[in-house]
Amino acid sequence: MFRSPAISLRVGEPNARLDALLEKVGVETAACIRAGRESVRRDLAEALEEQGYVGTGEGSVLVVGMGKPKAKELGRRLRQRAVIFHRKGERTELVFVG
Repeated sequence: MFRSPAISLRVGEPNARLDALLEKVGVETAACIRAGRESVRRDLAEALEEQGYVGTGEGSVLVVGMGKPKAKELGRRLRQRAVIFHRKGERTELVFVG
């Protein structure tokens, strides 16, 4: 049977599970970048490696420790319309990159 995702992001809502993870690793932010196509996944993996980040996920990648400016820059580079951004203790937000 399928397991539910460890962390599920919902725009406009707080996220206690993600906040706990951010607290545990000692960072304040995380970004979620959509990478549905194989070419986008390759470009995303390359961009994260260049910038010293590690992402986890398939289809959408959660990048712990990435700030909003970097997330917007990466979204533009990958031709995304928006990225999902979360700051510990705040509501998850949809950030348009254009």
